[in-house]
Amino acid sequence: MMVPCVLLFINGLSSARAGIKHPLPDYQIRASLTALAIVPMMFVYLFLTDILGFYVTTSLFIFIFMLYFKAKKSISFYLFPIAVPLIVYVIIGRILHFPFPEGLFF
Repeated sequence: MMVPCVLLFINGLSSARAGIKHPLPDYQIRASLTALAIVPMMFVYLFLTDILGFYVTTSLFIFIFMLYFKAKKSISFYLFPIAVPLIVYVIIGRILHFPFPEGLFF
């Protein structure tokens, strides 16, 4: 996700330097800003994974991303941040015995 965001940003900078003016639709500008905002959030996620642990950080960031993208607050809004790390733990951690970063909590 970070690679397309950075490439999109670089493409925009190179177009601006070349003096090329693209009449972008409003939705495309919003999508570009949204994509650009994800990059720092991913760096924070990677930094916190070593401190808090994979499962806690993943739950927290799924919840934050759902808030950021304005997901409808239904049962899935509260279920996904818990279910996804739990499924990853069972399938990848227990069955495949793949170690994940452990932090302060889990």
